[in-house]
Amino acid sequence: MNSEQRENSVETAPSVDRKLTKSETAIAHRALETQPTLHAREPIYKVEDRWRGILRYRDQITLAVCCTIAMLALGGYMFWNEQVTHQVIEIDRMPHVETPLQIDVNSAPWTEFALIPGIGEQKAREIVRVRNELGGAFADENELLKVEGIGPKTLDVMRPYLVPMPDASARAER
Repeated sequence: MNSEQRENSVETAPSVDRKLTKSETAIAHRALETQPTLHAREPIYKVEDRWRGILRYRDQITLAVCCTIAMLALGGYMFWNEQVTHQVIEIDRMPHVETPLQIDVNSAPWTEFALIPGIGEQKAREIVRVRNELGGAFADENELLKVEGIGPKTLDVMRPYLVPMPDASARAER
């Protein structure tokens, strides 16, 4: 049967017992023409193909061998350290060191005062406000008692965190 006879003949659908009309056959042919076809020479895309552009097969093997050797060396080192020399690998070797908090009452911002236990944001802001009213400096630590909310007990809690201020006699000598 040649191509002309095929176009003029009426085809039968496999799942339907009736014959297709010429218009139905034409619609089916157009639908088949618009669908992409896979030719024998076209490769089917595989997930592995995307890696071929980055590393060649030989490079992939070399990388896998190097990673395997590195993992074995690390495992051997850990085994040697623990089993043969009976030493535990120590992570925390440095002793814990506490840094003392020392605040200069005449230059510290309110954020530093707020770090002192028992002094919150409000009291810290009040200390800076009173300091500015006094001309930008406290004469001694006892002037902190002028700040609202700071009494003798609160001042005693604050003293270890404050930088010692020079005595009045030392200031007079300058």
